[in-house]
Amino acid sequence: MAIGLAVWFLSLRPHGARASIIMALDLPTLVQEADHIAVVEVASVHTAWDERHERIYSTIDLTVIENWKAPAGTPVPPQHLTIVQAGGTVGDITMTVTGMGSFVAGERSLVFLRGPANRAQVVGMTQGKRPVRYESVSRNWLVAPPDLRQAKLVRPPADHPLPSPAVPPSPGHGNASPSPRLAPSQVAPSEALPATTTTRELRLDDVRAEIQRLLGTARP
Repeated sequence: MAIGLAVWFLSLRPHGARASIIMALDLPTLVQEADHIAVVEVASVHTAWDERHERIYSTIDLTVIENWKAPAGTPVPPQHLTIVQAGGTVGDITMTVTGMGSFVAGERSLVFLRGPANRAQVVGMTQGKRPVRYESVSRNWLVAPPDLRQAKLVRPPADHPLPSPAVPPSPGHGNASPSPRLAPSQVAPSEALPATTTTRELRLDDVRAEIQRLLGTARP
């Protein structure tokens, strides 16, 4: 499941390199775990303190370019999605959750999200966000691998199933708590994966076709 040992930092200055331990998710697992799979453009990013002024949350508004998966029974796929996640900058103070994907207004990405459309989470932390760019020479849209610079992927122990993290409270609520963390005893049986598990860009058309195949929606 999408579990990470998320490390929180609240600071006034940059920190050195740190990494979160995250359970590795392959594409079939990402597709299965996600309620929403979409190519999106970031419309805006807003940051704010929670009600108790203890943690900073980012609210990321997304415009859907292509919708590949929506919750079962959804009559009309959403045209907008919103992510609420811990971390961000307010004034001179930055709170960082290492291993969490970051978003910038105007960028385009392929995202795998869990939860309601108006307050979703990225599945697998940084694994569920893939930058998308247009390559003018080949005239193709390309999907980049996830940014794993602040993540250490491990294989989940076969005999130790782990719960999925809860959706974080919205910034306006005071009972904020970080996503569940892995205890050292939970991490020990896992085998570390290299950060270069996925290193090359793929054509968006190919990624779309593979995800549609996994969803059973591919055209014959």
